[in-house]
Amino acid sequence: MFADTHVHPLMKYVHNDRKNLWDSFEGPFHFKGLINNFIGIPAFSQADFCRLAQGNVQIIFCALHPPEQKIMFHKLKDSNAEGFLEEVASQAISIPPKKINDFQKPDYDHFEQLTKELQILMSGTSSFTTIAVKGVQKRAKYFVCKNFIEVEKVLERNKMHRNEHNIAVIPTIEGLHSLGIGHVVFKGENSNPKNVSEAKFLERLDNVKGLSNNEGPGWIYSPIVANLTHAFDNKLCGHAQALSNLFQLLFEYAEPYGPYNGPQQIEGLNKGLTVFGEIVIKRMLNLDGRLNPGKRIIPDIKHMSVRTRIEYYQIIDAYNEANPDNIIPVIMSHAAVNGKVRLSDHLDPEDLQKEWENSTSFNPWSINLFDDEILRVLETKGLIGVIFDQRVLSGGMKLKALKNKIDEDSDELEDYFKGKNKKRRWALLIVDQVYHIIKTAYNSGRDDWAGAWNIICIGSDFDGQIDPIDSFNRVTHYNKFKRIFKKMLKRDNRFDHLMGGNSINEIADKICFNNVFEFLKRYYS
Repeated sequence: MFADTHVHPLMKYVHNDRKNLWDSFEGPFHFKGLINNFIGIPAFSQADFCRLAQGNVQIIFCALHPPEQKIMFHKLKDSNAEGFLEEVASQAISIPPKKINDFQKPDYDHFEQLTKELQILMSGTSSFTTIAVKGVQKRAKYFVCKNFIEVEKVLERNKMHRNEHNIAVIPTIEGLHSLGIGHVVFKGENSNPKNVSEAKFLERLDNVKGLSNNEGPGWIYSPIVANLTHAFDNKLCGHAQALSNLFQLLFEYAEPYGPYNGPQQIEGLNKGLTVFGEIVIKRMLNLDGRLNPGKRIIPDIKHMSVRTRIEYYQIIDAYNEANPDNIIPVIMSHAAVNGKVRLSDHLDPEDLQKEWENSTSFNPWSINLFDDEILRVLETKGLIGVIFDQRVLSGGMKLKALKNKIDEDSDELEDYFKGKNKKRRWALLIVDQVYHIIKTAYNSGRDDWAGAWNIICIGSDFDGQIDPIDSFNRVTHYNKFKRIFKKMLKRDNRFDHLMGGNSINEIADKICFNNVFEFLKRYYS
C-alpha cells in the first residue's frame, strides 16, 4: 500500500476541461511533445485516479492549487516571441494557451478557481467506475474524507472487498493566494478588486475551516494542511525562491513591463511574516482565543522563506511548550534536504543557479530543509514528504553524473549502485535523502533519533509541474520503487548502524504508507 502527501490529480483535468478524472491520458506528441521533452515536465497524467488505483495508492493529500495570476505573465508579452513563449509556458504549467489568456484577464479570481476545483473533486465521488488493475477488472472509487475515522473506513473497505480499490482523499491547499489575494495589479490601477480585504479573507478562511458565515456553509472537508505561500508575493509572508534561472528570466526579473505594475516575483522574496500573516497563522491553528474556532489547519512550511519559517517556529514553539499533549507538528509535504546545518545562518539566501549547477550532492537552495528543521519535524512527530522532482532532490553536478553514468566520485558506495542499472541510479536520489535525514537525527545525540524513521514518507508532487525522476515518473511506479529501495537498503553499508531496530521491510512500509497513516491518526481529528 502507498500514501502520498502531495499530489495534483486534478491539475491537468481542470485546465484541459477533462471531465472523467479516471481517464488517464498521455498528452500530445508533436510540437508540444518536443517542448515537453526539452523542459522535462510530462504531458501525460502522472497521478490521475486510475493510475493511483493501479499503483495501489490508498491515501492521498489532494492539493487544490488555483494558478497564481502573476505566473501568467512574462517579459516578452506582446513581443514577436509571444506565441512561442505561450506554447512553452502552457506546456510548462500544463495549461492551454486559451486558459492562460483567461487567467491574464482582470476578472480572474483565485477564490473562484479554488471553489471550482473543489466542486470538480466532489463531483467524482458519486459512483463507482471499473478499471483494470494488473489485468483484473475492479470497481474503483475515491472518498473525500473529513477525519481519520473516515480514512479508516476506506482502508477497511479495501480489506473487505478484494474486487474494489478505494482511495481516501484528504484535501489540502497549496498557497493561500487561493482565498482571494495575490492578484496582479494592472498598469494604471492602484489595486485589483479581486484582492479582498483582510476581514473578507479571514471570513473565507473561517469558511474553509468549517464555519458557516456570509461566505456560505462551512466546508465539510476542511484541508488538513495548507501552504501559506507559493512562488509569488501575497502579502502574508516571504516566499523562498522556487523558480529556476530560466523561469526567473522569463517572468519577473526585469524593469516593470507588460500590462501590470511589476516586478512582482521578487517583491516578497526571502522576507518574513507580515502582521496580517501572523494573524492568519494563528487563525489557522486556533491560537487566537475564539470559542468556536473551527478545524485546525496545519501550515505546510514548503515555499516559506527562511525568515518566515523562523518566525513560524517561534509561534508554535511557544504553544508546544505550554501544550505538550496537543503539539503542532512541522510538516513539509513535498520536500528535499539541502545539506546545510542551521536555518538561522541563511537569512538572506542568494539561491543562485550557479550554486545549484556546481553542487555534487543536494539542491542547496533555501526552499529545501536545513538539518535543524529535520530535528524539528522529529521532535513534533511531523512529516517530511520526499518529492520525486529530480532537480529539487539533486545538485546539478550530481544530476549530470547520474545521467551520464559517471560514478568515479561515488567511492563511498558499493559497486551495486554503479554501472548500467538505470533504476538503481535514479532511486539513489531518494536513498540519499533518507540517509541524510536519518544520519542527521543519529548525529544529533537525541535519545529518540530512531524516531526519524517515522517521519519520512512520499510527497511526490506528481502532476504539479515537476521534472520527475526518470525511472519513477508516475504513481504506477511506486511498487517498482519500493522493491528497488529495499534492495538498496540491504546492500548500502551506510545504514548498518542506523536501522534503529527496524527491519528493511518495516522501514519500506513506514515510508510508503504507515507514517502517513500514523500522522493522520494523531492529527486528523
